[in-house]
Amino acid sequence: MDSNSYQVLKYHPDFEDQSIKILKHLWGPNEDWNRAYLKWKYEQNPYTNDIGIFVAFYADNLVGLLGSFGIELELGNVQTKHATLCLADMIIEPEHRNRQLFAALVDYALNDFTQREYKYVVDFSANPQAKFMMLFGGWKSLYLPTAHRQADLLINDTDVDTNEHPSPIVKSYQRIRRRIQNIPAAAVVVEQVRRIKSNLDSTGTGATLVKPFEIFDQNSQYAQRKESHIIVQSMADIEAMTDLITRTARRAPIRHVRDPEYFKWRYQNPLSDYRFLYYWSDTQLEGYLVLHTNIYANSQGAWVNIVDWEATHEQAYAELLTAVIHWGEFQELEVWMANLPDHLQRLLDRQGFFFREKSGSAMRDSEGESILIKQLNGETDENAYHLNGIDLLDLANWDMRMIFSDAY
Repeated sequence: MDSNSYQVLKYHPDFEDQSIKILKHLWGPNEDWNRAYLKWKYEQNPYTNDIGIFVAFYADNLVGLLGSFGIELELGNVQTKHATLCLADMIIEPEHRNRQLFAALVDYALNDFTQREYKYVVDFSANPQAKFMMLFGGWKSLYLPTAHRQADLLINDTDVDTNEHPSPIVKSYQRIRRRIQNIPAAAVVVEQVRRIKSNLDSTGTGATLVKPFEIFDQNSQYAQRKESHIIVQSMADIEAMTDLITRTARRAPIRHVRDPEYFKWRYQNPLSDYRFLYYWSDTQLEGYLVLHTNIYANSQGAWVNIVDWEATHEQAYAELLTAVIHWGEFQELEVWMANLPDHLQRLLDRQGFFFREKSGSAMRDSEGESILIKQLNGETDENAYHLNGIDLLDLANWDMRMIFSDAY
């Protein structure tokens, strides 16, 4: 078989059942959750009326899929808005890989975007293999530095799960973590361990799943009964959050819009579980922090992400982070570091986070997070990657938070 054996098409609702089947490899085994996620991400997206999915058929079988969804960027202090697309959810059936099908799907999608007069397309969640192929295809990459906190990175063989009968997922993850014990510069392999953990989690069934925020919820409820000024909820307080954003300084000239329309859609992700911490002063919100974990995650060793974190003053930032660490007792915490203020970097350092910066090794850095950008209109001059005069290839111009990526 070669690439000529395949037919690449734009998505049609008649393809839904086959799409859900292939997406089990990527999203997890529960068809109902996956169907809800597809509809949320592609049909309910507020920034495009077009279902941006592309599929590849071999005979009558759907064997490859590539998604794209709408995003809206704010540019500069005047908050000019720019609508574009973000690639997502690339999956090819194993027996059809290494046959140039990836390139065929991407080329078809880029041609479609160009005809719709988009100037750029981005990708915030490409896996390492996809990154390499996209870079060979002319995409540009910006590495996103990350801060990671692992409570017991170097556990020993005597450590046991607090669950008397841990699930196979937990056992597998514990074995992986034990094997990185005593590795010099263990931080280098943490990202790879996280990806393995994510894959293990997604193979779980309903019988083995437990709530990763269980301890956090119990501790936070107890603290709130003692009249804590930090309130925890499982739903976004959209009005208070957007009001707070209008009162805070912008970190960089390029950022995703965070308005009521965005929040209303974004935090309905059916494959994610969130907790919202709100720092109140009298009747005004002075800070918030949003925690995320995958719906398949296990409570033992669950990897939790700080996907958004905003406040009007340093004390609010510090108390929100302290509450997360003390109430959650999380084994794994991670936050993106792109253009965090110095006081937040110092705060994370004091709280035991280590910082994963760009290493200079293409192979190693491909395991980390990045922004991938492709210019679509064929310009080759020095302004090809400038939008409203802002250089898209300078990370200092990006305010990137995990919530802007579809991976969270």
